[in-house]
Amino acid sequence: MGFLEKKFNKNVFVLGIVSLLTDISSEMIFSILPVFMSSVLMLDKTLIGLIEGIAEATANVSKIFAAKIEKIFKKKKTVILWGYSFSAIVKPLFAIATNWWQILLFRFGDRIGKGIRGPPRDAMIADSTSRENRGYWFGFHRMMDRLGAIIGPIIAFVMLSFFDQKFNIVFLASFIPAIIAVLIILFFVKEETETTEKKDEFAKKTENQVYDNQTYKWFFISSCVFALGNMSFAFLLIRIQEIGLPIALVPIAYLLYNISYSAFSIPFGKMADKIGRKKTLSLAGGIFAASFAILAFSKDLNIAILILALYGIGIAGIETTQRIIASEIVPKEKRTGAIGTYQGITGLLLLPASLIAGFLWSSFGANIAFAFSAITSVAAVFLLQKIKQ
Repeated sequence: MGFLEKKFNKNVFVLGIVSLLTDISSEMIFSILPVFMSSVLMLDKTLIGLIEGIAEATANVSKIFAAKIEKIFKKKKTVILWGYSFSAIVKPLFAIATNWWQILLFRFGDRIGKGIRGPPRDAMIADSTSRENRGYWFGFHRMMDRLGAIIGPIIAFVMLSFFDQKFNIVFLASFIPAIIAVLIILFFVKEETETTEKKDEFAKKTENQVYDNQTYKWFFISSCVFALGNMSFAFLLIRIQEIGLPIALVPIAYLLYNISYSAFSIPFGKMADKIGRKKTLSLAGGIFAASFAILAFSKDLNIAILILALYGIGIAGIETTQRIIASEIVPKEKRTGAIGTYQGITGLLLLPASLIAGFLWSSFGANIAFAFSAITSVAAVFLLQKIKQ
């Protein structure tokens, strides 16, 4: 059986390989970039935060405009190819960076590439699959993407150890998997001429829907409420460290999160195909809420580590299922725009989410900050019940 137990889908399989290679390349850089900026370039922590904030905002804003770019190029594959190519070209340039504005420029370029390629890629996954197995293949793609986040930092760690902390060698080497991914897109990804989606009852209902329909509205509101409670992952690591995790083991905790995310992406996709999108997303939201509720009050390190894995499971279910729903609640020709708007706006909300978490933590304590995230997640699940399926 295994992960190819469903009818083999070459297009989505290839896109999964592309995401795996690209994430390996990205994580080779971004897992060590903060240390490079602080210890080599000697940048102030505030400046590092500004660079990272601008970079992530750039990626999210770019997603909103992905549909307009697709209209210019006429094909999803072209936008996807340019997005991955732009990021690949920028990556080795980090090796020549000697000051903050170069890092900002390169991060800006990489995030633009990431932003514009994401929505048309997810729309292409939806175009290439039928409704009864779409969840499985979205889960497969999320699994491959997250595997890259596991492998990339390991490669960076080994290279830094072998080459005596020479960051520029790692930056240059990151170009190899990135350019291979671009070549795979060029030669192996196919643009779907017509959807393979079966004309089931749900598909017929959505063929003539537009952006302001009630289903999309409530899905969008629910996603935004959830995003406001989805604080930066850094806060979870800080919380577990405060409970008693040694600093040296923090990277292992991050690895645990990525492993649990990767392992449960396909199971949640399969669940969405079997019991429905809304029920699956509700379950994932409940797991996320439970993990934050427990972290709010538990002071047991062993429990906290287990909850970190539970958090990874919840996020795997939420991100996989949200992508499926966003691709299905508008007609095929509107998919890139719907996905881009949902991903872009919710991504931008991660900044106020972290600001709220930081304020609550500083003013009232960690338990209030984590309890707030749990409450907003439960509220998002209740709002989700208003969508049709």
